[in-house]
Amino acid sequence: MKKLAPTLSVRRGRGTAYAWIDIRGSGEFGEFTEEERKALEKFGLSYCRNHTNISPDERRYYVEKAVKLLGIKMPRELEEEYRRIDEMKKEMRRREEERRKRIEKCQHVFIKLPYIVFPRGTAYRCVKCGYEKIELD
Repeated sequence: MKKLAPTLSVRRGRGTAYAWIDIRGSGEFGEFTEEERKALEKFGLSYCRNHTNISPDERRYYVEKAVKLLGIKMPRELEEEYRRIDEMKKEMRRREEERRKRIEKCQHVFIKLPYIVFPRGTAYRCVKCGYEKIELD
């Protein structure tokens, strides 16, 4: 972002918003200048008068877009991090699919759980596969 518009303020969020990227303008009251607006539009970011942000979920998209737009090489650390995240997501999908198949094939044996179900109902768990269900009265 700073290469497209050096006057932009690009910072990480504070506290629990640490993974967010906050972008502010350099004009009066933090408003975006014309140059900054053009850079944000080129980058594909929507903005209001003086603020825009990139969420943790959008970060990878914008990093890859910046690499392509600016014609630079992706930092090795980020490539490794994204590869690790992709592998982790693939493993999570595999496990979820495995769990679903196990539940579909199971001859369920349910036990009643000691949960209070609102408004009125009963919770059950299969002792074989762990599948839980709620039946409303």
